[in-house]
Amino acid sequence: MALFDQARRLRRALLKRGPAIRVKGRAGDRDIDTTVDSEIARYYVERYWRSERKEAYKDALIDEAERLSDAALPTREQLQLLSRRLSVDFAALFLLRRIQQNATNRQLHDRFRQEVAATIADQNAGAQLSSYANYVTLFVPGFLYRYDPESGADFGRARKILAQLGFAHHLIEIDQIGPVEHNAQIVAQQIAQHARDGRKIVLVGASSAAPAITLALTEKLSSAELDSVRAWVNIGGILRGAQQADAGVTWPWSWLLRPIFRLKGWSLDAVKSYTTAVSAERFKRMRLPSHLFILNFVGIPLSGDVSDRAWRGYLALLPDGPNDGLTPIVDAIAPGGVTIAEIGLDHYFLDPAIDAKTVALARTVLGHLENR
Repeated sequence: MALFDQARRLRRALLKRGPAIRVKGRAGDRDIDTTVDSEIARYYVERYWRSERKEAYKDALIDEAERLSDAALPTREQLQLLSRRLSVDFAALFLLRRIQQNATNRQLHDRFRQEVAATIADQNAGAQLSSYANYVTLFVPGFLYRYDPESGADFGRARKILAQLGFAHHLIEIDQIGPVEHNAQIVAQQIAQHARDGRKIVLVGASSAAPAITLALTEKLSSAELDSVRAWVNIGGILRGAQQADAGVTWPWSWLLRPIFRLKGWSLDAVKSYTTAVSAERFKRMRLPSHLFILNFVGIPLSGDVSDRAWRGYLALLPDGPNDGLTPIVDAIAPGGVTIAEIGLDHYFLDPAIDAKTVALARTVLGHLENR
């Protein structure tokens, strides 16, 4: 095991780009204690956010960056520009700051943190979920959720927790490597079936589930069926595709993958449906119902936070700016929704407090639906 750990650290050291500068500070209500890729990213956290203007040159650079985006949420292009001019970690922190400055995001984030604290302090806090008997949660799993359950794509832990708390839930068993169109049809059929039961539906989707969910909600359901869907919790959704899919359908990877897919009975058409070009066209058509409450739950890792599972993908996506190891972070945010950002977590959300956060997120969403 020691040799394995040493080899892993060596591999990451060889792949790692840029410096590792220690930073300690606070982002909203969260402590940051990690490493970043630039002095200006460190200064941004430790000084600028605390309104401590100590270095005129850095202050001027940051002031210019702050003027770059007048919108609440910077675009991918703006984040790429900040990444090139300053650093990727600076751009990630800039995105986090923009998300936190939005009053609606901040209000829901504060409620979520309160629910997390209450759940940790009181092990019976989650029992209140059983009072929401008129709701059902439909989980839409991510890519290869049967093949790789350790990724968390099957929501196994979350489903177990909700079952223990007596909250109604169901796993929509989509094709784990099926085309988006096919999986969207499965999602729509399940929504229609549960809509007939009269319960209010909360959709929860991870990663590659997001395109199927958006297509189902946009093109596959009647207005009555749509009305039963009250919320969509979008967890790291790859709404605008994945560069890994782009690589998978081009030579030489397409040539290497074809015999593997044929052996397993899979189709490369599924991979094509997740490419960035196809996903961009699908994203343009996305028209979600106005009554739907959308909660984007995203991880924003700094370079010192990226897990071994996400590291290779993170490096590959660095030219696109801040990313979670599978997608640019801003691409995982569905428009028109509220966003809770978890600093320090990447696409796989490897968090020791995940159980408490599962209960807290459920209470946050259901409480919001009932109170709004």
